[in-house]
Amino acid sequence: MNSDISERLGWCLFICRLAVFIIFSVWGYDKLVRPDHGVNMMANYYFVSGVPEALITWFGVAEIVLALLVLLGLFKGLVRGLFLFLSILAVSVPEVLKGYVTAIVEVPHPTILFFTGFCLLACSFAIFFLRDQDTKFSLGRKNMTSNPELTEDTEKNLGLCLALCRFGVFIVFFVWTLAKFLHPEHGVNIMRGHYLIDGVTEAAVTIFGLFEMALCIALILGFYKRFTRGFFLLISIYSVITPRVLNGYKIFIFENSEPQIFLFSGFTMLACAIAIYWLRDYDTRFSLPKADRARWGD
Repeated sequence: MNSDISERLGWCLFICRLAVFIIFSVWGYDKLVRPDHGVNMMANYYFVSGVPEALITWFGVAEIVLALLVLLGLFKGLVRGLFLFLSILAVSVPEVLKGYVTAIVEVPHPTILFFTGFCLLACSFAIFFLRDQDTKFSLGRKNMTSNPELTEDTEKNLGLCLALCRFGVFIVFFVWTLAKFLHPEHGVNIMRGHYLIDGVTEAAVTIFGLFEMALCIALILGFYKRFTRGFFLLISIYSVITPRVLNGYKIFIFENSEPQIFLFSGFTMLACAIAIYWLRDYDTRFSLPKADRARWGD
């Protein structure tokens, strides 16, 4: 890898680290201000009943502290390994698996944002397995005094991390696109409420869904990288800064509204979208173009 790619990788890992920090800090904050919600989460998602609210509060404090350690780049192996484990749980517990089905079968449900958990998993995977390369704005002594060597093994790990980021972005947009076909009226509401575009018809939403589905397929297969990834990157950027979403952050922080917590997951999707666009030439694992297959087949 040349120095330019090394610099890009450093920035992408920092953005992934920042996204993981945001998610786990928000989860920790939620436990502090709404411990009753934490009790319900433990009972419904992790099948641990009878957890006292006081213990949930301490869990919240610990989660925020660990998130700060991730952001500062300290105790990398231990802290990032723990968050990787929690990220795996976040996409695989029975209640979440049920939520995937609910999001698709019913008129788009808040659980549709459960799919962004795959982007959180991709970010956690990247900052764990590429932790020696994640030195940007990191306080560890080794991080401040050395320039980590980029080896062949690092490049292989990078390929796997980018493939997981690509899958995370794909699955989120694939489900969102599927919703446009199954519930076009919801797409009309999203265009009006989130993107401030009024007067869009259901037929137009369906046509846009066809276009978006074609891009989703091209993305996961590795074709037309600059165009497809640029498109999804722009949508990901706008998805975290629309007026309705910004108001949702405010509602969560100051009014402790539970459904708004899902909005923060957009930052991990954005981190993945940045990584697969900026490092697209190294995202060759499980990609079908001949040049890519030649690289990951070696």
